Amino acid sequence: MPKFDRHQEKTRNENLDLWVKFIKNPEVVEMSNKEIKKAKEVLEEISQDEREIYLAELREKL
Repeated sequence: MPKFDRHQEKTRNENLDLWVKFIKNPEVVEMSNKEIKKAKEVLEEISQDEREIYLAELREKL
């Protein structure tokens, strides 16, 4: 995400920063943001679903 890193140097957007951190590594993001907390819950839920894992693997092959 080099473009984000360059953009971040020029301007500060706390919500955007949190989302990018979540995308880079969902395990280390603080959970004070309700939307990110919900996204992490959904990510954990679909990570446990074998059908969803299979569909994600198919998408990667395309």
